[in-house]
Amino acid sequence: HVPSSQMLNLSDAIKKYGVPEKAMYNHYDFNTKTYIFARKGIAVIANTETEIVFEISYFEPTTLDNYLATWGKDLSETAVIY
Repeated sequence: HVPSSQMLNLSDAIKKYGVPEKAMYNHYDFNTKTYIFARKGIAVIANTETEIVFEISYFEPTTLDNYLATWGKDLSETAVIY
């Protein structure tokens, strides 16, 4: 358990990594997006309303197209409701 005072939020991630190259919906739920910082080698999954970060993925820096073709294959431009 991480105390709420120590939790990273989306605004913190943007301050740290800059503006994401792209934000796309993922499989977590319709209120979450994956914020992609491909050239920095980071992807952040966060709730779009609360800005709470659920996951941070680290990878070798790459192009946005390469990220989307590999790790981002399941991401979507529109919310997916299951």
